[in-house]
Amino acid sequence: MDDRPAPDPRFADLEPCIDVFEDLAEEDGSRLLDWIRSGTLRPAMLSHAAEIAGDVPGADAVLLPLLEHDLAYVREGAVLGLARAAARILEAIDGVAELDEDPDLRRTATDVVDEFANAGGLPVSTRRVSVPGEDGP
Repeated sequence: MDDRPAPDPRFADLEPCIDVFEDLAEEDGSRLLDWIRSGTLRPAMLSHAAEIAGDVPGADAVLLPLLEHDLAYVREGAVLGLARAAARILEAIDGVAELDEDPDLRRTATDVVDEFANAGGLPVSTRRVSVPGEDGP
């Protein structure tokens, strides 16, 4: 006999949506951002979409307003998405530090990367947002 509580039916369709969000982030990021902006996603879906959207260039303009959302787990999704975006941006700057032909620009980029490293870096997590009533990661 399984003693676990029954899954919350409000989140029964969340996992397939996460897959769709990930596919959109890779294939059509602007559509994912439009979906987030639309206001039609339920909060749990919005939270996961926001986290995944951090992989889409230009997502910060859509994610920053979510930091003011009423629900903490939506704000958490926005924070994790912004952290993903920041990590992606820092990685690009690191590439400039290593590969750019201009030594002054390489030095500037190296200084920026070093400043983040000295500040403890970016706490980027690969965990999923924890939504009340949702089972597992």
